[in-house]
Amino acid sequence: MTQATPLSAKAGYSLLEMMIVLAIISLSVVMVMPRMGAALDQVVVHTLQFEMQRQVSTLRRRAYLEQTDLWLTEQVLPAAQTPDDVATPEAVGPQKQWVAITLPKTWKAAYASPIRFKSSGQCTVSDIEVSSLGKRSIRMSLNEDCQLIRTYSPRPAA
Repeated sequence: MTQATPLSAKAGYSLLEMMIVLAIISLSVVMVMPRMGAALDQVVVHTLQFEMQRQVSTLRRRAYLEQTDLWLTEQVLPAAQTPDDVATPEAVGPQKQWVAITLPKTWKAAYASPIRFKSSGQCTVSDIEVSSLGKRSIRMSLNEDCQLIRTYSPRPAA
């Protein structure tokens, strides 16, 4: 009669089986990671755009409720200070207030032309470029109804 091997000797996986499973998991991770990075970048861009739109809508509502024109600048200025490029006759007066949009630490916004939130609830049309350190910039357009629209610029030829 032959002796049966004990159950404990047959249980478990061999080293070769474990290495094959680890190799398959590693290959899967290598294939998925670049796509995950791009997807994460898109989530950050969309979140930033939605947050900016929320703040623009709040400024528009504030200008309408207070019946005061608000001028958007990259940073809030003291009341007595006026930037040279915004010193237009319609910008001067006691009703003028400077406001800024709050962005995450590493992000900065640059406006092609001064943005004015009118007391009537309209905005001046302008292009906005938002960029972060070491990242590609996001281009948006602000239309007369204070809606931010993402604009896509053609990629540079290689």
